[in-house]
Amino acid sequence: MSRITEGPDDARPLFLLYDELSSYTMTKFDHPTAFMPNSDKEWQDRVRGMLRAELARRNLSYVDLADRLRAIGVEDTPKNLSNKIARARFTAAFFMQCMRAIGCRTIDLDVDE
Repeated sequence: MSRITEGPDDARPLFLLYDELSSYTMTKFDHPTAFMPNSDKEWQDRVRGMLRAELARRNLSYVDLADRLRAIGVEDTPKNLSNKIARARFTAAFFMQCMRAIGCRTIDLDVDE
């Protein structure tokens, strides 16, 4: 529910107050950002899915990923990589290191739901 707040001596609206932030979501509009994630968890899930998809596309295991990361100077065990990716709680730096290590040079940010 929203309401318009008016200035004291003026009938023109100064700003809108929104009781629910969810009214800002753009999931039903025909707009380039229409199907963009709305929460941190959705973004984390999206990035985890991107990383897993790239690993699967190249038929790579977490052991392979650990070996390739080691080759670029990043030490991590396959078990730790599995846990980190499953939780989807990793830094952008880690994501970029993984992409570089597996040979991914481009990332498609278009959303196909």
